Amino acid sequence: DVQIILDYNLNDVNATEAFYYITRGQCEGRYKGDDKLQLRKDIQKEFGISCSNYNDVKIGEEINKKYYLEKTGKKWWDVKQLETVREVIYIKDLIPSYVQFQTEELQAFLADISSCSFKPEEKFERKFNFAGMKIDFKKGGLHAISKDKLVVPKEDEILCEFDVASLYPATILNLKVYPDHLGPDFLDVYKKVFDLRLASKKTNKSVAAALKLSLNGVGYGKLGAKKSWMKDDLAMFRVTFAGQLSLLMLIEQYYLADIKLINANTDSITILFTNGDKPESLVNINKQWQEITGYILEQTFYKKLIQRDINNFLAVKADGLKYKGCFIVDPEIHQNHSQRIVAIALREYFVNGTAIDKTIKEHKDIYDFCCFAKKRGECKFEARGDTTQTLGKVIRYYVSNKGVQLMKVMPPLPKKVKEAEEIGEVAKDREINIQKDYLCTVFNKFVKQEFEEYDINFEFYILETQKIIDNIEDKVKIKKTKKIKNEV
Repeated sequence: DVQIILDYNLNDVNATEAFYYITRGQCEGRYKGDDKLQLRKDIQKEFGISCSNYNDVKIGEEINKKYYLEKTGKKWWDVKQLETVREVIYIKDLIPSYVQFQTEELQAFLADISSCSFKPEEKFERKFNFAGMKIDFKKGGLHAISKDKLVVPKEDEILCEFDVASLYPATILNLKVYPDHLGPDFLDVYKKVFDLRLASKKTNKSVAAALKLSLNGVGYGKLGAKKSWMKDDLAMFRVTFAGQLSLLMLIEQYYLADIKLINANTDSITILFTNGDKPESLVNINKQWQEITGYILEQTFYKKLIQRDINNFLAVKADGLKYKGCFIVDPEIHQNHSQRIVAIALREYFVNGTAIDKTIKEHKDIYDFCCFAKKRGECKFEARGDTTQTLGKVIRYYVSNKGVQLMKVMPPLPKKVKEAEEIGEVAKDREINIQKDYLCTVFNKFVKQEFEEYDINFEFYILETQKIIDNIEDKVKIKKTKKIKNEV
C-alpha cells in the first residue's frame, strides 16, 4: 500500500498548495488580489492580536474585546461569562420613536406588532401586500418583491437601488444600542472603532478592513449568539426591527410619490422611475428620510434586473454584475459549487443573449457539471446499477447518459418501526433518489479523458437552466417543461 498512501498524501499536499495561493489572492476569480494571510499579519502588527487561524467574525470579536477591556480596565475572565438573559421580547420596546406611517395599511400593521411579544427563540413573522409588493417582515430582516421578474428600463426610465450604508453599525450608534450587562462603555468603544475605521480608510486599507469586521460582527450575530460575552437579545432585535421599520417608512414615501417599487431586502430598496419630475421628488424624499432616521443612502444604477425571488437575482450594472443565489458563478470557497454550469448559462443568456444549449454544450470544464451531496445523520449513499455500492459520506457526481442511480438511504421513522413491530414485520428503510429520473456518474476521483467520454447528459442541465428562465420570463412555460420531463 506504500504507493497508494504516497498518492493520497500527494493529493492532499497539492490541494493545500492550491488553497494557499487562493488565500494569498494569487489566483483568478473572486479572491484575486485579496491576500487573507497578509491581512491577518497586518492585524497582528496593528492590534497585537495573533489571528492567523481566526475567521473574519472571530477577528472582529477580538478587536471589540481588546478595546472594551482597555476602556474598562477589566480582565477577560471578568466578562467572558457575562450575558443578559431575556425571557420575553416586547416589540413596543424595539420601535424607534421616529417610526410612523401615513397609510392606513401600515398604521394598522404598526399597531398590530406593537401589542405583540415573542420569546427570543420563537418565530415572529408578518406577511402582507403593500405598494405592489409581497412583504415578509421577520425578526431578522425585511424581504419584499414585486411581480416584475425581468426589469429593463426604457430610455426615459431609471432603475436604481438605494442601499443603507452600514445599516447595523449606523443603527447601534444612532439609537445608542448596547448590551445591558456591558453598559455605555461598550457603546463608547464601538464609536471609537467606527471613527478609527473612517480615519484609516485612506491611510491603511488592512486596518480599515479589520475594523469593518469588528463593526459588523457586533451588529447582529454576536448580540444574539449563544455563549457570546456580548449576548443581549433585546439589543439585537432593537437593531433589526429599527432597520426594517425605517425601510418600510421609505417604501411608503416612494409609494405615496407614485414611484414604482421593484424589491426590498434588509438594507436596500430597488425602484423604477421616469426621468421627468420624479428625480426632484426622490431627492426630497431621501433627504427627509435620512434626516429623520440618521441613516445614509448610497445609490447604484442598473441596466437590467433579473430576479427569480428576493434571494436569487442578477443585476447588470455599468461596471459589472451583482448576483445572489442561483446566479452566483463564483461562490465562496465554503459554499456549495454544485452545477456551476447553470449559473454560467443563466449569465450568458440574460447578459449576452447566448442560447443556453450553446453555452452548456460548448463548455469543457467537467467540474462545472458536478454536483455535491454530504451525508448527515444516520443515512448512507448507494450507487445502484448492475450491483449496489455503498459510497462515502461525501460524494461528487454529474448527471450522465449512462451510469447508476444515486440513492440516499435513511432508517425508518420510529413510528413506522413501532407499527411494523406490532404486526411482526421489519420496517423498511426510507429511500430518496438524489436525481430522480436521471442516471449519474460518481466522480469523487478525477479521471482525465477526452471531454466527450464523460458522457454528460446535457439535456438535464439545459432543463435545469430553462426552468429558472421560464419562471422569470413566463410562468406558463414551467408547466410545459415539467410535462415534457415526465414524458421522457
